Amino acid sequence: MKQSDKQCKQRRGFTLVELMVVIVIIAVILGITAPAFRKLATGSAVDSAARMVSSQLSLARAEAISRRQHVAVIMPGADFVQDAANDTNIYRYQSFRAAIVEASATVGEYTFVQWIEGTDWTFLPTGALIIEADDDVDELTAATPHAPVGSGSTWTIGDGIIHEVNDGSSPAKIFDVASVTNNEVRAVVFKPNGRCASKVYVTIMEGVVATPTGNYERENMSNIRVMEINAYTGQIRFLF
Repeated sequence: MKQSDKQCKQRRGFTLVELMVVIVIIAVILGITAPAFRKLATGSAVDSAARMVSSQLSLARAEAISRRQHVAVIMPGADFVQDAANDTNIYRYQSFRAAIVEASATVGEYTFVQWIEGTDWTFLPTGALIIEADDDVDELTAATPHAPVGSGSTWTIGDGIIHEVNDGSSPAKIFDVASVTNNEVRAVVFKPNGRCASKVYVTIMEGVVATPTGNYERENMSNIRVMEINAYTGQIRFLF
């Protein structure tokens, strides 16, 4: 009993200096590993976003066949207007939603009819953008297996639109607000027979859009996923 009491008296807590040393070591470790974790998270965001977009495109194709109507997956790019006074969501480059549209007399142009019932806007994980939906694949090397050409190459990120959706008359508008009108909004359109209106390449890239009216920034042109939508079958395949 006496020996135990003696041992207890000999024990002491950590000194302030020792605690500070431990805190500094933890801070250094976090400083070293945090960038790696952030890079892992954004890389994962691009993969997750690619799966989300691919799934929505497949569902839209099935919906077009089922309804015997044109169905568009609207993917806002630079040309997009929202009700900024009442809606602070950031739609540009990082959202999508399926809608019924009508083909116009001009090839590649469609008029908005209504949203698919039961749907809402889907937003990509932070750090991922739908950067292109066009008819070229200059973001990848020509030789197989394909690889990203990366920054400093001939790839210039463009806002070329192959399928564009325009507002109709109220209530057939993307946002049924008198002060908001949308034209030439980027989309991928499926025909009633399940075919894609034309071949489209959809590119998901690492990056962010900080404000509702802002442009993309902090882009990483090497961290991309590219999918091809076949014009004749409407099927989707990943090129990278």
